[in-house]
Amino acid sequence: MTLIVFFIFAAVILGAGAMLSPAYPTSQPRIGLSAALALALIAGGAVFYGTAAGWNTLVVDYMLFLLVTSIFLGGTLSYGQKRAESRGEELADEDQGWPGPFDLVGLLGGLALFIAVAVLWGVPNPALIFDAARINSGEVSLYVTGTPAFSTLAAYLAGQLSAPLNDVLLAMSAVLAGMIMWLVYDLGAELHAKPLGRKLGYLAMPLLVVLVAAGEGAVLMGAVFLLALGIFAVRYIQHGKRVDIVAAGLMLGAVALSVPPLPLIALAGVGAAAVWLVVKADALRSVLFAAGVVAVALVATLPTLVTHGWTLIR
Repeated sequence: MTLIVFFIFAAVILGAGAMLSPAYPTSQPRIGLSAALALALIAGGAVFYGTAAGWNTLVVDYMLFLLVTSIFLGGTLSYGQKRAESRGEELADEDQGWPGPFDLVGLLGGLALFIAVAVLWGVPNPALIFDAARINSGEVSLYVTGTPAFSTLAAYLAGQLSAPLNDVLLAMSAVLAGMIMWLVYDLGAELHAKPLGRKLGYLAMPLLVVLVAAGEGAVLMGAVFLLALGIFAVRYIQHGKRVDIVAAGLMLGAVALSVPPLPLIALAGVGAAAVWLVVKADALRSVLFAAGVVAVALVATLPTLVTHGWTLIR
């Protein structure tokens, strides 16, 4: 059953990332980064709605339907080409910046390794099993679990697929580890070039294997959001596009719904990015970035803030 959950979860999240990536304004499609954004919208949106209006598995269905509908109605698969054509360019497939065959083999090989580790040696975290079971039974509000984003999604998958929670947690851990490897690859590509991203991805694999074997899915999900927040901050520092402020704010909100002490680390990262902009003699952009990211995060976590106050920051 672990394999079935793995393929379904990976297909939905990574497939959404592949379809969203051409629409996001980057020089090259960033599949891992777009997949992290899709995951944040699904998991964070489910916690937002579930905290405000009560938990139900339909909450995640709503988020998935909204995401998929937006992808297809927005025509994101052709949006990157249209953007190039509006500038008088015509991009051939090989010039659009998709990962090459060698990179894809490495990234998909990492996913295969993580699922093998999960199936053969993975041991789910008992606390996560308990939290997801309570959410699935309606015994507890989403935020009280302490890992609402991960536990909510795990409870949803277990309920919809009629799968044991152990299998769901391990499968999710494997997919999230693969996403982190892809995000590290995207980070290297943003900082320098894809070969750097490839090397960084390989360097991250040993630690990811340990986390997958330990069943630390909530930590892995929090790391996905934290790493994506860092990439969006880097992109804003480099290019100054305001859409990256919104995306970074959504990621900060998603981190706040993960595990402690990641929310405080995320806030420190936002502060560091703002300070770096000041160092670059761009105080206005610094204020815009810090204020914008925090404002978007506050809106994204508003029901939790209203219900549980500043315990959201731990």
